[in-house]
Amino acid sequence: RTEGIRAKELIWNLLAIAYSEDEYSETEKQLIRFVAEQSGVHHSTLLEMEHELTSLIEIDKEEEALKSSDKPSESDKPSEETEERLTLLEQRKNTIMKGVDALISG
Repeated sequence: RTEGIRAKELIWNLLAIAYSEDEYSETEKQLIRFVAEQSGVHHSTLLEMEHELTSLIEIDKEEEALKSSDKPSESDKPSEETEERLTLLEQRKNTIMKGVDALISG
C-alpha cells in the first residue's frame, strides 16, 4: 500500500493526466479506480477528486470562452464586466484548489 498523502497525490496526478485529453475514458477510469483501491484511497475521495477536477476544467473552458468572445482583436482589452467575471472564476478555482489541497493532505 501507498501511504496517506502520497497515495492521494498519485491519484490526483493520474486524474489530471487522464482529463488532460478532454476525455476520461472508461479504461482510464477503471485503472485509476484500481490504483486508488490498491493504494488505500477511499472511493468517496476518488469521486470528490473527479468532481473537483471536472469543475476546474469547466471553469477553464468558461474563462477561455469569455476571453475569446469579448475581444474582437488581440489588441483589445476585455470589458470591465468580463474582467469581473474572470476574477470571480479565478476565485472559484482558488477555492476549489484549497479544498483539493485539504483533501489530499487530510
